[in-house]
Parts: sequence; structure tokens; C-alpha cells
Amino acid sequence: MPIYVCKLVGRGTVASFTAALHEATVGPEPRYLMVDTLEMTAYDGEVRSWFIDEWAKKYPIRAIGGVSEKMLWRMVGFAVGMAVGVPTNIFLRSEEAHHWLEKLIERDRSRAAR
Repeated sequence: MPIYVCKLVGRGTVASFTAALHEATVGPEPRYLMVDTLEMTAYDGEVRSWFIDEWAKKYPIRAIGGVSEKMLWRMVGFAVGMAVGVPTNIFLRSEEAHHWLEKLIERDRSRAAR
């Protein structure tokens, strides 16, 4: 169960998110997604609806671990996770998000083994 890292740099557009999410579109399921926005400077509002209404429906995910220092983006990340309907947590460091996602993967593996 891989963790797919979506690292965004500069302005977040549908095109830049599409490129950053490419590995998750071709890799195996289930998808655990880490979205790192530490180097993102801004984003287009249309990205939210595109991710919720298009990408996440086409490529179902199990969880989102976000990384951001910006309070507004942290709130947006939680809102997106709620809209997609998956466990979501936003962290200040990528190591924290990765560790949280690893714990979810372990939990899911133990549930599947029952």
C-alpha cells in the first residue's frame, strides 16, 4: 500500500496538481496521498472542485495527509478531505504526515488480515 507524495511548488493550478498526482494515477491501489504545499505560493480556486469532483472520483483514495504552514490552506485541506470522505490530517512537517499515513496503512492491513 504505497503513499503517493504530491509536492507542489509555486502556483497550484489544475495542471500542476495533475502533474504532481501523476504517480498516483498509474500506481497500485489503495491510494494514501500526502499533499505537500510547503513550497506552494498560491493556488487557483478551481483546483478544489476539480480534485473533489473529478480526480478523487476517478482515482479513489483512502486518506490524505497534508503538509502546510499556512492556516488557511490547512483549513482548505480539511474541507477537501471531508468533501472526499476520507480520513484527513494536516501537519507542519512532511515526516509527520508520512508517519500518520503509515499508521493508517498498518491499521488497514490488520483489518484486512482478520
